[in-house]
Amino acid sequence: MYESIGLPNDFEEYAKNLSNAGAEPAEERLNNLLRLDISVLNKEGVLSNHVPVSMTILQSGNPIGAIQLQACHNFLCIQYPNAEQTNTSQQIVLEKTPCHYGGTRKWFLCPDCDKRVGILYWQDHFKCRHCTKLHYVSQYQCERTRLFARARKIRRSLDGSENLLEPLPKSPKGMHITTYLRLLEEYVVKSSKALSMVKR
Repeated sequence: MYESIGLPNDFEEYAKNLSNAGAEPAEERLNNLLRLDISVLNKEGVLSNHVPVSMTILQSGNPIGAIQLQACHNFLCIQYPNAEQTNTSQQIVLEKTPCHYGGTRKWFLCPDCDKRVGILYWQDHFKCRHCTKLHYVSQYQCERTRLFARARKIRRSLDGSENLLEPLPKSPKGMHITTYLRLLEEYVVKSSKALSMVKR
């Protein structure tokens, strides 16, 4: 099932608060916006079966609303709640491009700039990352913080703890050995550099 992240139920009021905020606080960064990932929607069959799908919106782990999705020919039709407790609709154009080894790949066309993108973010309506004019939290972090964050993320992907001083586990079940070795190599580089910066 498509996994949702937290987002206020009152979309219009939330958008107004964002526009009045002035500077960009942490809660306005991309990491905290609801996003639609076309690869996930395609994997779940949302873009091919033309059947309406309800995506639950969670806030602090609690369901507070839902977005309705339905693929309609070359469009993705989206309905979401607003301040009047009615539904606002948006249509996202879908475009296909050929893959090098056959088949096609689907993309969203950003409704604001018509750019082909794989992910859309909700900020008064769904749009691409560039049109939100927001940034990822990692872009505000110093190099050492980014290195630690990446090293911990690799440890989690290997089913290990986030403690960089603990030994790494063996390759998780189902993970290809080449993937494990690549992540292991990256982890050694990132963690070593991060720890060396602490010792300075």
